[in-house]
Amino acid sequence: MKKNKLIVIMATILAVASCAYVDHNSPKHFTKKKAHTVQQPTFDPTIGIEEYDEDAIEDYMDGMKGVVQFLNAAQTADSVVIMQGQMLLGLTIGKMKTSKVEIDFWPYGARKKAWDIKGSRLQKYNKLVNEESARILNEPSFSPQLKKIVKSISLITKESLLAK
Repeated sequence: MKKNKLIVIMATILAVASCAYVDHNSPKHFTKKKAHTVQQPTFDPTIGIEEYDEDAIEDYMDGMKGVVQFLNAAQTADSVVIMQGQMLLGLTIGKMKTSKVEIDFWPYGARKKAWDIKGSRLQKYNKLVNEESARILNEPSFSPQLKKIVKSISLITKESLLAK
């Protein structure tokens, strides 16, 4: 029943957010404007395309912080709050996954530099995520759905980051 109620609430929010505003004071008569042609864009070879997403490591670490915070808070929250937070956890883990994909395409030198600068923090966050995940996975009161989400967390390690 709670799941259905959450779906109804989410659907209502989406419906309200997509409603159009009508200004009843707008003019009632419309005049036809002159037609004009739109020039099709052409490819400009001088436009640069980034070789890689330089912010991906920051995005990944922001995601890790969010995961640690959620997993920690979930241990003291009631089941309704956890259920509502699972969507946010999924979004956060998705952010980590997409950032990890971007990082995989970084040149080796950039990945090495990222490890040199952020490696110790990554290891500490990995430890926190692993500890909080273990608590969730070992607690029988948490739903199988939450446990499945927690099991899907894939962390960047020194070995995975510096693999050639």
